[in-house]
Amino acid sequence: MTLKTRSGPTGTRRRSTSEAWREMLSLLAEATDEEERERLFAMFVAEYARTLPSMGRHWSSLVSLLRSVQLTEDLTEKLAGDPRLVVDEVELPRFDDAAVLAESALRAGIRSRVYETELLTAAAVSRLLGSTSKNPRQLANRWRSAGRLLGVPHRNQYLYPAFQIDAEHVRLHEAAEEVNVLLCAQDDPWGVASWWLAPNGRLGGAAPADLIGDEDREADVVEIARSIAHDDVA
Repeated sequence: MTLKTRSGPTGTRRRSTSEAWREMLSLLAEATDEEERERLFAMFVAEYARTLPSMGRHWSSLVSLLRSVQLTEDLTEKLAGDPRLVVDEVELPRFDDAAVLAESALRAGIRSRVYETELLTAAAVSRLLGSTSKNPRQLANRWRSAGRLLGVPHRNQYLYPAFQIDAEHVRLHEAAEEVNVLLCAQDDPWGVASWWLAPNGRLGGAAPADLIGDEDREADVVEIARSIAHDDVA
């Protein structure tokens, strides 16, 4: 057997020593017959002795090293034994149909509540806020990403609950903006939208969104949002 060669800058030459060693160890690891192993030892060592004469004086050391490698592998396998548990077929986890339906119904309820309120496109929001940008959606998208403006995803766009916009003063309602930031509206838009539109016991059963614009009640809405944010941090 002759080790494979590869082309180099000076023509055909032996492959690198590290590559030859990897090939040698691979073949030895695959050999199961004792005579085959001895034959491989002799062939590889002879090949090295032929191509690298300086290796001749290390013949016995090289053979001992190779035998030690194979002996170590054999002993390791014997001590470890065979695999105890080999899985060929797996059963995929089954979902609890009732739980899935309940979760879907809960999410559908949240979305239905949001869809029943007045929703604005990004372009409409930007116009109401006085933007003159050539991109009519830019302002709304930027403020939504910053958490200042609540927008819920719908198909290929975001829709914005209108209660947040103070159209008379061409701005966001300050209380709405503060609450959106406190509740991280950009991270959980559906959850925050649900909070805004659901009756709240701490507000006497009123939905927080219904109190935006009421100067006497907005502070209560902000305080509740602040306590929620504090609890989340704690």
